[in-house]
Amino acid sequence: LIDKIQCESLSGKVNYQNNQLYFNELHLITKNGEYSGFGNIPLAFNIVNIDGLNIKALPIHFVITGKAKSLEFLPPYVDSIDAIEGMNQSDSSYVIIIEITGNLSNPIHNGEIIIDEGKIEIDAIDNAIENINGIISLNDNRLIIDDLTANMLENISKKSPRMPLIRRIKHIFKKNDVIKEEDNLKIIGSVNIENILRPDYSLHI
Repeated sequence: LIDKIQCESLSGKVNYQNNQLYFNELHLITKNGEYSGFGNIPLAFNIVNIDGLNIKALPIHFVITGKAKSLEFLPPYVDSIDAIEGMNQSDSSYVIIIEITGNLSNPIHNGEIIIDEGKIEIDAIDNAIENINGIISLNDNRLIIDDLTANMLENISKKSPRMPLIRRIKHIFKKNDVIKEEDNLKIIGSVNIENILRPDYSLHI
């Protein structure tokens, strides 16, 4: 989940032992955030004595924490997401704590993503979803959303006569209600990211 982070600056201590690469005091600076990390990942430098060794089956343990103005590492995985940005002018909109265990063949992600005034742009929706606030828990490769609030605002750069997808869904269940220009959204559910390229969504909006 974090291999798409592109660094502008990287520092830390690295040690290699028994087909494991150990990281300590890792410090990454990107265009939109700052991260720290430690842990170990399997790596085979000695290709002469690699017979019978399955690198992908060796254990991995890595912890990364950070603050960022955007979740720049997630959109490259999901084609339907254009961008996940922040709107907090005084601080970072995203605080990230992720622990990766398991192995390279079956990595297991746990942690938390705290969102303060986030913003997401999705291909299938004409309007941007803004002012996203809440906490997303990451439990054994499943993103758990208990109470995420947001507003969907009109995107004047995309003129379309159609009602956006989420507003059409809400309209089905609220036929007698007046749909306002700025609808308050509450998102509850989960997303299985065991296969990050094909996430399994189970969301209630």
